[in-house]
Amino acid sequence: MVTLEPFEGLEKAQDPAALEKLSEQVQAWEQMGVIVIVRFAHEMNGAWYPWCQQPTMYRRTFALVSWAVTRLAKRSTMLWAPNEGGGYPFNGGQYQLKCSPFDIGTPKSDCAQMDTNKDGVITMADDPYSPYYPGDDWVDWVGLSVYHFGANYPWGANKVPENNKFYNKITGNYIGANGDESGVPNFYDLFCNGTYGRTKPMIIGETAALFNLCDKVNPGRGCGDGSSNGTEMAIKSTWWKQVFAVTDSAVGPAVPKVFPQIKLINWFDIRKGEGEAEGNTVDWTISSKPTIRNPFLQQLTRRVPGNQQLYWQLPTVTKTRAAATAAAAAAATGANDKVLASSAAAVCPTFAVNQYTVVSNPRVG
Repeated sequence: MVTLEPFEGLEKAQDPAALEKLSEQVQAWEQMGVIVIVRFAHEMNGAWYPWCQQPTMYRRTFALVSWAVTRLAKRSTMLWAPNEGGGYPFNGGQYQLKCSPFDIGTPKSDCAQMDTNKDGVITMADDPYSPYYPGDDWVDWVGLSVYHFGANYPWGANKVPENNKFYNKITGNYIGANGDESGVPNFYDLFCNGTYGRTKPMIIGETAALFNLCDKVNPGRGCGDGSSNGTEMAIKSTWWKQVFAVTDSAVGPAVPKVFPQIKLINWFDIRKGEGEAEGNTVDWTISSKPTIRNPFLQQLTRRVPGNQQLYWQLPTVTKTRAAATAAAAAAATGANDKVLASSAAAVCPTFAVNQYTVVSNPRVG
């Protein structure tokens, strides 16, 4: 999977020279035996990237990038991947679209499109996905970023994930410590299971569970104030037992049963400073120490009852750049191909390129 991040803006991503170079690069990867899933401008419904909350421009640009990716390549595909909708429209974010009553009342404006329930305001009661969907002709895979940031906002405290949280975040059924998010639509129904006519394969493009190292601000939220209640193992293992579940358990349902269209999951395997944690370093990793890595790998060896084949496989991953997300991905078995995005070449200065993972059976549509 290759992530393209247009930090110079969506208009720059429409540049014909950039699109031509993208076409040639994807074709070159295929000629090397590398089949690529391109994730363009992910989390576009958020409020933290320059390409966020611009539905009209985003849909147009995604279609152009999709055309470029498939123009010369034969088997590479496009992934559309918003953030899960809890908290939408993410008030206070740097790139939140400010919508006045006049803007919302202007037909076909971005604000009017985002006001999906037509009540004159943009809130979590509006559909956080559909205004940004480029259309079935341009999208091969759909995906979500689904994280456990803690129990309730503001984030920072180390908290064990609630049971069924992963399932509830995807299906719009979350009601818990962070409030009632049951107004968020069921993403899987919208795009994957045929309820609305779509049966797109799905990828969890980013997931992980927050563990605050409390190395910068101490005391701070979750750091010496008594609000944390989870060890690193308890937090991360409870989350991965939900995300990679192959049997029903107390923490969540079996993914093959409730989400059979999920074909790939990518763990955000990095330590980084997080503004949401007051600048403290958050250790999102599952690979950095054996005491976490080995139990995680054991989770991936669990088999669906009555089926001797592993459901999840952990491919060999080669980092070709310092990717912002990386290193731990798992793909559903039964694939005809396992392919690695291995070229280090930047597509174009217009795009920041993160390359990190492996896909299974990318021939869709």
